[in-house]
This record gives sequence, structure tokens and C-alpha cells, in this order.
Amino acid sequence: LRTAAAFGGGGIMVRDGGRNTSYALYGQTSFDLAPKLRGTIGLRYSYDETSAFGEADVFAPGGAIVVDAPRGTARATYSKLTWRAALDYKPTDELLIYASASRGTKAGGFALTPFDPTPIRPETLDAYEVGFKAELFDRRARLSGALFYYDFKDPQVQVQADSGVTRLINAGGAEVKGAEIDAVFQLTPDLLLRGSAT
Repeated sequence: LRTAAAFGGGGIMVRDGGRNTSYALYGQTSFDLAPKLRGTIGLRYSYDETSAFGEADVFAPGGAIVVDAPRGTARATYSKLTWRAALDYKPTDELLIYASASRGTKAGGFALTPFDPTPIRPETLDAYEVGFKAELFDRRARLSGALFYYDFKDPQVQVQADSGVTRLINAGGAEVKGAEIDAVFQLTPDLLLRGSAT
């Protein structure tokens, strides 16, 4: 990434960039707990490597470099074990009731333009959901609904400083609570009605 600005015949050239490499090992399995009741569990191990650099040169009129800013480089590694657990209950062939809990992560990294060698912490999300899926009227209608709660730790957000420079930082936390419903009706062989709300 390169950013240039000119002033009085001179200028400034800012260069920064980075590289991210991610590895993961994961698995998931489902099993019957009782008639019509199924459980699912999953695990994922993630390992991330990230590196970044930043440099800036100030040019005098004519192109001579008058300020050769120090070249900055930084590296960081992150590892995280995340999971998922769910229960599915199907009392009839037309109705499914479920509950799930899971943890996900977004790897850390570095803020660029301007380059900051202080790493951003990983973002973690704990998600909880309960809901249902139903088929009605000889399967001519499908109805589903859910309640959900998301709990974010160290969310990665962009903020704008008084100078106008946008920076990437970790906020303390965030929550999302909500509900959603979705309905599909096959009114005729040629007419499908769909509606949803969140």
C-alpha cells in the first residue's frame, strides 16, 4: 500500500503492508442422545502468523529525500481453541427445535496507514441461539424463528482521531440481542410469498 502527498514541489511517500498466514485443525460430530434428540459438538484449533511493515520518506523540491523515516517492522502469532455445541429436537417430521452455543475468533494484527507496531488483540465472539423450523399445510409453507445473543470480547473497531487519521483498535466489548422470523408460502404453483423480520 502506498500513499503520497505533495507540498511546495516536495512530497511525502508512505509505504506499508503486511502478510497473514493461518492454519487450522477442526472436527465436528453429531450423535443421537435419545429418540428424536441429536447432539453436535465441534472443536477448532487455529494458529495465525502476521507481520507488517511501515516506512515514510519526505522529499524536497527536486526529489531529494530530506527525511528518511525509520523502517518499522513487527510480527505476532496467535493461537486459539474454539468450539460449538448444539441440540436438535424433532418431535415430528415437520418441526425441528434447536439450541446452540459457539465460540469464534478473529485473529489479531496490525494497524496500517499509519503503521503501528503494537499488535491488535484477537476478537472473540460467544454466540447463543434457540429457534425452530417448521413446515405447514402439507409443506406448502415454511416458518422459522430464533432468539439470539452475541457477546463480543475485544472487538476490532476503527476510530478517527482529532487529526483525521483513522486507527484500528480493540474496544472493550459489545453485545447483540435479537430475534428473527422468516416465512415462505407457496400460494400457487407459480406464486411464492416470502417475508422476514429481525
